[in-house]
Amino acid sequence: MRVLAIALVIGFTSTLTGQAPQPSQPTPPGQPAPGQPTRMPARPLRPGEVPPKGTAIIRGYVTALTTGTPLRRAQVRAMSMDGTGGGGVTSTDAEGRFEIRELPAGRYSVTAMKGGFVTGQFGQRRPGDPATPIDLIDAQTADKVSFALGRGGVIAGRVLDDGGEPVAGTQVTAVRYAFMSGGRRLMPAPAEGGNDRTDDQGSFRLFGLPPGDYYVSAVNRGGQMMLVVGNNTEADGFAPTYYPGTPNISEATRISLKTGQEMTGANFALIVARMARIRGKATNSRGEPVARTMLMLATDDGSVPAFRPDQVQIFSQPAAMSTDLIGGGPTRVNDDFTFEIMSLFERRLIRASIGQNQGWFLKAVMYDGEDVTDRGMEFTPGRAYEGLEIVCSQKTTDLSGLVSDDRGQPVLDATVVIFAANREQWTYASRFLRTARPDTNGRYNIKSLPPGENYLIIAAQNLESGQGGDPEFLTRAREEAKPLTLNEGETKSVEVKLSKLTP
Repeated sequence: MRVLAIALVIGFTSTLTGQAPQPSQPTPPGQPAPGQPTRMPARPLRPGEVPPKGTAIIRGYVTALTTGTPLRRAQVRAMSMDGTGGGGVTSTDAEGRFEIRELPAGRYSVTAMKGGFVTGQFGQRRPGDPATPIDLIDAQTADKVSFALGRGGVIAGRVLDDGGEPVAGTQVTAVRYAFMSGGRRLMPAPAEGGNDRTDDQGSFRLFGLPPGDYYVSAVNRGGQMMLVVGNNTEADGFAPTYYPGTPNISEATRISLKTGQEMTGANFALIVARMARIRGKATNSRGEPVARTMLMLATDDGSVPAFRPDQVQIFSQPAAMSTDLIGGGPTRVNDDFTFEIMSLFERRLIRASIGQNQGWFLKAVMYDGEDVTDRGMEFTPGRAYEGLEIVCSQKTTDLSGLVSDDRGQPVLDATVVIFAANREQWTYASRFLRTARPDTNGRYNIKSLPPGENYLIIAAQNLESGQGGDPEFLTRAREEAKPLTLNEGETKSVEVKLSKLTP
């Protein structure tokens, strides 16, 4: 394993920004009528603060997609989207009805799930689409929040070794291509039962899969076979394998599933391959080995951050799309703000987040006087990196507005895409490209975009999940998108007319 250490110093600015009041709009079902009070901007929870109880209610029902029959004991969960900490979970009754009470005013996403069915989010037209947020004020009841869940597909089979014997403890995952970070990538299936571990007979069963095309991946690491051949000290082991028995995704068999369809007999053998062994050590700037060494994390102005050390998350991710989705080794931030990141290699983007919805955003990553926020850093094995500075700020941008059609009516089933006009910023994991779904008032909200003078915004329908970041779509969208500017800490309202652009 290539192991490196990296030292970071974090500087913080703490200027708070407010939100401008939003104009009233035509009233969709379940929303406050004109003249009623609108929701005040939510205040994120302070560290250690207990979420308050509220007076708003979300209620509705869950049914089966194909039969329309009520689904009993389906789990329904409302989750805060604006840092209020509010939310709740309940189960449907024998009539498929549910009610979540005591919700604070705020914006919520609502999800319904039941074993064997495809998980649904309120407002989705198809699995994988973003949810429609529900905006609540005090004492409001949002009813008719309904879900029609379809039966999930099933892929079942057995994993064997090269001698036809079952291999237990193998992680089997259904994967499929989906839009992510500017292109189609191979991603795990969005399903509760999308992965499984083989039993003593090598059997697996993947369930709850949305309709679509899948590949089956098998990885055996914990129970890896190790063979010593002659005097060779290197070991053989099971390589990651795709059904029907190939290490290459281009040679894998695609499995197409319809709603509720079961595909059994997906049996295949793992590929045996020579395993490489890599060794290394972590050193400090003088080349001396380090063990359990923590580096000092301090602010650049000597002030005490308004959050706990355990709320700071520092991580890395590949600067370009790769099969390594973990993005480096573990990071630990101690009570004195010391930390260490291990196992860094190749070109990486360094990222930091503060707690959950605390209002902080990443402003810059500086190394040796250069801004490496978006181009990343190249990490060389055997070298230690010190003096990297991460700057976070609460001077966040806040962009919102109404999505409307040519008659001025709110549009709910659209995707708002805001992106940099500069094509060079349409990169993997770009901070300059975001999408949002309008809420039940037809309003979108996007926070913490980097300040910039050359943004474009557009609203389109029928986009696949993640397609808003596809360069081919963005190229066509540039012709119709509306330009806008965002200054540091600015709160801005921009109305977006629905585009006729098709995916």
